[in-house]
Amino acid sequence: RYQGETDRLAEVIDAHLARNEWCAGNDYTIADIAHFGWFWRREFAGVSFNNRPTLVRWYAAMEARPVVPVARCSPNMKQGRKVQLRLL
Repeated sequence: RYQGETDRLAEVIDAHLARNEWCAGNDYTIADIAHFGWFWRREFAGVSFNNRPTLVRWYAAMEARPVVPVARCSPNMKQGRKVQLRLL
């Protein structure tokens, strides 16, 4: 049930990104950061980017942001602690 809903939401976001560069329109915002967090861990929910080219484009743009590798490697992230990073 939850996997199906998560997959449906990925489809909705993919369609939205076909019309917009970022999640909230033409500007990078906290909405992109929030969605990136759960797409980064999408495999546990069984979500695939197959046949979702705009989602792939957006995800690659997010990964290209300089702070993303820093956030992923943070000891706090590995231990599940909340981390406050300036992502904008």
